[in-house]
Amino acid sequence: MRKFALIVLSGLTVCLAGIAPAGATIVTVTYNGTVASGDDPIGFFHAGDHLDGAAYKAVYVFDTSLGETLNSPGWNYALGGSFFGSPSPALSATFTINNVSLDFVPNKLGFIQGIHDTGSLIQHDIKRLAQLGPTTETVNLIHRLDRLDSLFPSSLDGPFSHTVDSKDGIFAIVDIEYRNFVTGMYSAYVHARLTPTNVTISSGVPEPSTWAMMILGFAGIGYGVYRRRKPAAVAA
Repeated sequence: MRKFALIVLSGLTVCLAGIAPAGATIVTVTYNGTVASGDDPIGFFHAGDHLDGAAYKAVYVFDTSLGETLNSPGWNYALGGSFFGSPSPALSATFTINNVSLDFVPNKLGFIQGIHDTGSLIQHDIKRLAQLGPTTETVNLIHRLDRLDSLFPSSLDGPFSHTVDSKDGIFAIVDIEYRNFVTGMYSAYVHARLTPTNVTISSGVPEPSTWAMMILGFAGIGYGVYRRRKPAAVAA
Protein backbone atom coordinates (compact mmCIF):
# COMPACT_ATOMS: atom_id res chain seq x y z
CA MET A 1 0.00 0.00 0.00
CA ARG A 2 2.93 2.29 0.71
CA LYS A 3 4.17 1.76 -2.84
CA PHE A 4 0.72 2.66 -4.13
CA ALA A 5 0.76 5.92 -2.15
CA LEU A 6 4.21 6.75 -3.49
CA ILE A 7 3.05 6.09 -7.05
CA VAL A 8 0.06 8.40 -6.62
CA LEU A 9 2.19 11.09 -4.98
CA SER A 10 4.76 10.88 -7.76
CA GLY A 11 2.04 11.17 -10.39
CA LEU A 12 0.57 14.22 -8.69
CA THR A 13 3.97 15.89 -8.39
CA VAL A 14 4.84 15.37 -12.05
CA CYS A 15 1.42 16.40 -13.35
CA LEU A 16 1.08 19.47 -11.12
CA ALA A 17 4.58 20.58 -12.05
CA GLY A 18 3.66 20.18 -15.69
CA ILE A 19 0.48 22.25 -15.51
CA ALA A 20 1.76 25.07 -13.33
CA PRO A 21 3.36 27.18 -16.10
CA ALA A 22 0.44 26.65 -18.46
CA GLY A 23 -2.08 27.64 -15.77
CA ALA A 24 -0.71 31.17 -15.76
CA THR A 25 -1.74 31.64 -19.39
CA ILE A 26 -5.39 30.64 -18.94
CA VAL A 27 -7.64 33.70 -18.90
CA THR A 28 -11.35 33.84 -18.15
CA VAL A 29 -13.27 36.86 -19.42
CA THR A 30 -16.86 37.50 -18.33
CA TYR A 31 -19.24 40.10 -19.75
CA ASN A 32 -22.68 40.85 -18.33
CA GLY A 33 -25.15 43.19 -19.98
CA THR A 34 -28.36 43.52 -21.97
CA VAL A 35 -29.32 43.08 -25.60
CA ALA A 36 -29.60 46.48 -27.29
CA SER A 37 -31.51 45.00 -30.21
CA GLY A 38 -31.81 41.51 -31.53
CA ASP A 39 -33.92 38.94 -33.33
CA ASP A 40 -34.53 35.32 -32.42
CA PRO A 41 -37.37 34.27 -34.74
CA ILE A 42 -36.98 30.56 -33.97
CA GLY A 43 -36.98 31.11 -30.21
CA PHE A 44 -33.61 29.51 -29.59
CA PHE A 45 -33.30 31.33 -26.26
CA HIS A 46 -37.02 30.99 -25.43
CA ALA A 47 -37.33 34.73 -24.92
CA GLY A 48 -39.67 35.61 -27.81
CA ASP A 49 -38.95 36.78 -31.34
CA HIS A 50 -37.17 39.92 -30.18
CA LEU A 51 -34.38 39.91 -27.61
CA ASP A 52 -34.39 43.66 -26.95
CA GLY A 53 -33.68 44.34 -23.28
CA ALA A 54 -32.94 40.71 -22.37
CA ALA A 55 -30.09 40.14 -19.93
CA TYR A 56 -27.11 38.19 -21.25
CA LYS A 57 -23.83 36.74 -20.02
CA ALA A 58 -20.81 35.85 -22.13
CA VAL A 59 -17.87 33.88 -20.77
CA TYR A 60 -14.69 33.38 -22.79
CA VAL A 61 -11.75 31.15 -21.85
CA PHE A 62 -8.42 31.84 -23.59
CA ASP A 63 -4.95 30.38 -23.52
CA THR A 64 -2.86 33.44 -24.34
CA SER A 65 0.20 31.34 -25.21
CA LEU A 66 -1.45 29.87 -28.32
CA GLY A 67 -1.39 31.18 -31.88
CA GLU A 68 0.42 34.32 -32.92
CA THR A 69 1.27 36.40 -29.87
CA LEU A 70 2.63 39.86 -29.19
CA ASN A 71 3.87 41.01 -25.80
CA SER A 72 4.92 44.57 -25.09
CA PRO A 73 4.37 47.15 -22.33
CA GLY A 74 1.51 48.81 -24.19
CA TRP A 75 0.10 46.23 -26.60
CA ASN A 76 -0.56 42.53 -26.18
CA TYR A 77 -2.57 40.02 -28.15
CA ALA A 78 -3.01 36.35 -29.04
CA LEU A 79 -4.51 35.43 -32.41
CA GLY A 80 -5.15 32.08 -34.05
CA GLY A 81 -7.60 29.51 -35.37
CA SER A 82 -8.14 27.40 -38.48
CA PHE A 83 -8.56 30.55 -40.58
CA PHE A 84 -4.91 31.35 -39.82
CA GLY A 85 -3.63 27.77 -39.77
CA SER A 86 -2.57 28.01 -36.14
CA PRO A 87 -3.96 26.92 -32.75
CA SER A 88 -6.78 29.14 -31.53
CA PRO A 89 -6.16 30.86 -28.19
CA ALA A 90 -9.93 30.60 -27.58
CA LEU A 91 -10.53 27.37 -25.68
CA SER A 92 -14.25 27.66 -24.99
CA ALA A 93 -17.16 30.06 -24.70
CA THR A 94 -20.60 30.19 -23.14
CA PHE A 95 -23.32 32.62 -24.15
CA THR A 96 -26.47 32.79 -22.01
CA ILE A 97 -29.84 34.52 -22.38
CA ASN A 98 -32.96 33.73 -20.37
CA ASN A 99 -31.18 30.88 -18.54
CA VAL A 100 -30.53 29.15 -21.87
CA SER A 101 -26.83 28.65 -22.55
CA LEU A 102 -24.93 27.86 -25.71
CA ASP A 103 -21.57 26.22 -24.97
CA PHE A 104 -19.14 25.84 -27.83
CA VAL A 105 -15.48 25.59 -28.77
CA PRO A 106 -14.35 28.37 -31.13
CA ASN A 107 -12.30 26.88 -33.95
CA LYS A 108 -12.20 29.38 -36.82
CA LEU A 109 -10.93 32.44 -34.96
CA GLY A 110 -9.79 33.36 -31.48
CA PHE A 111 -8.53 36.85 -30.65
CA ILE A 112 -7.77 38.54 -27.34
CA GLN A 113 -6.17 41.98 -27.27
CA GLY A 114 -5.24 44.70 -24.82
CA ILE A 115 -3.86 48.16 -25.65
CA HIS A 116 -2.73 50.76 -23.12
CA ASP A 117 -1.34 53.95 -24.64
CA THR A 118 -2.74 57.47 -24.96
CA GLY A 119 -6.03 55.59 -25.28
CA SER A 120 -6.90 52.05 -24.33
CA LEU A 121 -8.77 49.07 -25.71
CA ILE A 122 -9.80 45.56 -24.71
CA GLN A 123 -11.13 43.17 -27.32
CA HIS A 124 -12.34 39.56 -27.31
CA ASP A 125 -13.38 38.05 -30.63
CA ILE A 126 -14.22 34.42 -31.37
CA LYS A 127 -15.77 32.52 -34.25
CA ARG A 128 -16.93 28.95 -34.75
CA LEU A 129 -17.65 27.31 -38.08
CA ALA A 130 -18.53 23.62 -38.04
CA GLN A 131 -20.59 20.99 -39.77
CA LEU A 132 -22.39 18.32 -37.77
CA GLY A 133 -24.06 15.97 -40.23
CA PRO A 134 -26.20 18.09 -42.53
CA THR A 135 -26.19 21.02 -40.10
CA THR A 136 -23.74 23.88 -40.49
CA GLU A 137 -22.98 25.87 -37.36
CA THR A 138 -21.86 29.50 -37.36
CA VAL A 139 -21.25 31.40 -34.13
CA ASN A 140 -19.63 34.81 -33.92
CA LEU A 141 -19.18 36.65 -30.61
CA ILE A 142 -17.34 39.97 -30.32
CA HIS A 143 -16.80 42.38 -27.44
CA ARG A 144 -14.70 45.48 -27.92
CA LEU A 145 -14.40 48.41 -25.50
CA ASP A 146 -12.20 51.43 -26.15
CA ARG A 147 -11.57 54.71 -24.38
CA LEU A 148 -9.67 57.92 -25.07
CA ASP A 149 -8.00 57.67 -21.67
CA SER A 150 -5.70 54.85 -20.54
CA LEU A 151 -8.01 53.12 -18.08
CA PHE A 152 -7.79 49.65 -19.61
CA PRO A 153 -4.59 47.65 -19.01
CA SER A 154 -2.71 46.07 -21.89
CA SER A 155 -2.21 42.94 -19.79
CA LEU A 156 -4.32 40.05 -21.04
CA ASP A 157 -4.53 38.06 -17.83
CA GLY A 158 -5.97 40.57 -15.37
CA PRO A 159 -7.05 40.82 -12.70
CA PHE A 160 -9.35 43.52 -14.02
CA SER A 161 -12.93 44.59 -13.42
CA HIS A 162 -14.75 47.46 -15.07
CA THR A 163 -18.25 48.88 -15.00
CA VAL A 164 -19.06 50.26 -18.44
CA ASP A 165 -19.77 54.01 -18.50
CA SER A 166 -20.42 56.81 -20.97
CA LYS A 167 -16.72 57.13 -21.83
CA ASP A 168 -16.60 53.64 -23.29
CA GLY A 169 -16.85 53.08 -27.00
CA ILE A 170 -18.70 49.78 -27.45
CA PHE A 171 -18.89 47.28 -30.26
CA ALA A 172 -20.47 44.01 -29.16
CA ILE A 173 -22.45 41.51 -31.24
CA VAL A 174 -23.52 37.88 -31.31
CA ASP A 175 -24.52 35.92 -34.43
CA ILE A 176 -25.73 32.32 -34.17
CA GLU A 177 -26.91 30.31 -37.15
CA TYR A 178 -27.59 26.57 -37.26
CA ARG A 179 -28.79 25.61 -40.73
CA ASN A 180 -29.62 22.26 -42.30
CA PHE A 181 -28.23 22.59 -45.84
CA VAL A 182 -30.40 19.72 -47.08
CA THR A 183 -33.74 21.18 -46.02
CA GLY A 184 -32.63 24.80 -45.85
CA MET A 185 -34.26 25.07 -42.40
CA TYR A 186 -32.69 26.88 -39.46
CA SER A 187 -32.69 25.50 -35.92
CA ALA A 188 -31.05 28.70 -34.63
CA TYR A 189 -31.02 32.16 -36.15
CA VAL A 190 -29.94 34.83 -33.66
CA HIS A 191 -28.50 38.23 -34.51
CA ALA A 192 -28.11 40.84 -31.80
CA ARG A 193 -26.25 43.96 -30.78
CA LEU A 194 -25.13 43.82 -27.17
CA THR A 195 -24.67 46.46 -24.49
CA PRO A 196 -22.24 45.17 -21.85
CA THR A 197 -22.56 46.71 -18.40
CA ASN A 198 -19.45 45.19 -16.83
CA VAL A 199 -16.45 43.04 -17.65
CA THR A 200 -14.09 41.02 -15.47
CA ILE A 201 -10.82 39.41 -16.49
CA SER A 202 -8.94 36.90 -14.38
CA SER A 203 -6.22 34.29 -14.72
CA GLY A 204 -7.79 30.86 -14.57
CA VAL A 205 -7.33 28.62 -11.55
CA PRO A 206 -8.81 25.09 -11.52
CA GLU A 207 -12.06 24.86 -9.57
CA PRO A 208 -12.10 22.67 -6.43
CA SER A 209 -14.21 20.11 -8.30
CA THR A 210 -11.59 20.04 -11.07
CA TRP A 211 -8.82 19.43 -8.55
CA ALA A 212 -10.87 16.61 -7.00
CA MET A 213 -11.37 14.98 -10.40
CA MET A 214 -7.67 15.29 -11.17
CA ILE A 215 -6.66 13.74 -7.85
CA LEU A 216 -9.11 10.86 -8.30
CA GLY A 217 -7.80 10.32 -11.80
CA PHE A 218 -4.20 10.23 -10.63
CA ALA A 219 -5.19 7.87 -7.80
CA GLY A 220 -6.88 5.56 -10.30
CA ILE A 221 -3.83 5.53 -12.54
CA GLY A 222 -1.55 4.88 -9.57
CA TYR A 223 -3.73 2.06 -8.29
CA GLY A 224 -3.81 0.48 -11.74
CA VAL A 225 -0.02 0.56 -11.93
CA TYR A 226 0.19 -0.86 -8.41
CA ARG A 227 -2.15 -3.75 -9.25
CA ARG A 228 -0.18 -4.57 -12.38
CA ARG A 229 3.13 -4.52 -10.51
CA LYS A 230 1.92 -6.59 -7.53
CA PRO A 231 1.43 -9.97 -9.35
CA ALA A 232 4.86 -9.57 -10.94
CA ALA A 233 6.44 -9.13 -7.53
CA VAL A 234 4.67 -12.21 -6.15
CA ALA A 235 5.76 -14.33 -9.12
CA ALA A 236 9.33 -13.25 -8.61
